[in-house]
Amino acid sequence: MPHIIDSYTGLKRKTLPLVVFFAFFLITALCFALVALNQNRALSTNLEHFAKNRTLSLKAFIDNDIAYIGSGANYFYANDFKHWVGFDRFAEQTIKDSKSLISLQWMQKVPADEVAEHMAKMKEVYPSYEVYTIPKHEPKTTGYILDGEPAFIATDVYPNTEENNRVLGFYSSRERFRRVLDNIYQTRRANVSDNVRLIQDGLEPSIPKKGILVYHPVFEGESDNLLGIVIGVVHTADYFDNLFASAINDIDVYIRVTDIGFEAEDAPILFESDGFGNVSGHHSTKMINLVNRNWQIDYQIDSYITFNGYLVLVGIALVGTTISFLLAYIANLQIREKERLYRMLDKRTEELRFLADHDSLTEVYNRRAFNKSIDSAIKTNKPFSLIGFDIDEFKGINDQFGHPAGDSLLIHVIKVISMNLEEGDDVFRVGGDEFCIISNVTNHEALKTYLECILNSVSHSHCKHKDRDLNCTLSIGAVIRDNENSEELMQKADSMLYQSKINGRNRVTIAA
Repeated sequence: MPHIIDSYTGLKRKTLPLVVFFAFFLITALCFALVALNQNRALSTNLEHFAKNRTLSLKAFIDNDIAYIGSGANYFYANDFKHWVGFDRFAEQTIKDSKSLISLQWMQKVPADEVAEHMAKMKEVYPSYEVYTIPKHEPKTTGYILDGEPAFIATDVYPNTEENNRVLGFYSSRERFRRVLDNIYQTRRANVSDNVRLIQDGLEPSIPKKGILVYHPVFEGESDNLLGIVIGVVHTADYFDNLFASAINDIDVYIRVTDIGFEAEDAPILFESDGFGNVSGHHSTKMINLVNRNWQIDYQIDSYITFNGYLVLVGIALVGTTISFLLAYIANLQIREKERLYRMLDKRTEELRFLADHDSLTEVYNRRAFNKSIDSAIKTNKPFSLIGFDIDEFKGINDQFGHPAGDSLLIHVIKVISMNLEEGDDVFRVGGDEFCIISNVTNHEALKTYLECILNSVSHSHCKHKDRDLNCTLSIGAVIRDNENSEELMQKADSMLYQSKINGRNRVTIAA
């Protein structure tokens, strides 16, 4: 006995359940993939939010420390030279209020010819005091070596510990410090160093770099005379260890902070989580823009989907082959039906929009569109001409040949006129055989030539209707607007049209 063919699918009914089953199985796979993608995207979004918030927090910590160091600079700015000896008491409170700031240093500007005098004064307080520098890739060098440039020499430090007092007498002879000075003179703002080896920790090259310096300028009043620089010494570990100790949905976040400023290539990594290089999950990069350098912060997680996400995927795989796929199928049918209805509604809407402003027979603009156009032209004070015309003896044509013939003639006349319209001119049907043209031609002679061309084109044309040639002529009246309102324009155009008719028809009359 032959199988019965399903009229909708064209498949044998015995094979249709298998086809539906495999179709639903494919939909299950698609849903599985979409949910996995969504879970992946959600975790990526969470990482982005985490990265943004932590980066803003780090920037706030840095700005806070710069502000604290700035208060130390304000001490020198606000006090006379003779009161600078009280720096320790002020610095004590400043450092106490910061978790990461470990030391404040005062680098006083000393002209080259005053270095010897400066050393003599400092030896009165610190008998072992000596001026020294550490050139790049060279050992400690005592004495002044800047070839006439002022030296910014460490003359005060807090806390006064044995390690911190090693800084006294130090001045920088490196290019990095010259760049900091240039930026300070340009911006009058604090600058940040690259990752440096702190003198407090020792001078051996093997000592790891684990600090940054914040250079805060002290100018003399509003002048450009730089008196010195307050340096805040910051242990970077205090910034990063607590700030980045966190996770997203029980997934550890791995972080690396890279300095990409000048001379950072020696030790560009300011902080890196253990195992950062072995992570292959989501990644996000943020930047902290400081006055004179940038920090790049890379955030990574070693996963693409959370544990809960995996549970959701397992649930889809187990349940999706039954109820969810049937619902997906029904939803697909509903979507198709809605799309069909929307297309039909759009088509009808477009038709209604067209009919709202167009004549259904000739497809030119109707009276409603005419009223809007002439009001708009008058409101904008645009120069234009209003032209009215109708078909001579049109009623006789309808009576003799019937209304279908009259309709054909109207369509024919509009086609002929449309081919002769100037660019930007519009024609409107405002009555049975009554039409108007709003034209950009406003010169009297040019308008007359233009309308006579239309007149002649219509009078020399023929309209075919049921193997019969129909001919007609037009009577045209026109007025060039001169501050008239719409009603006055219509009256003048009608008067000119009437004048054309009483003068014998098939002619153009333009108001003087």
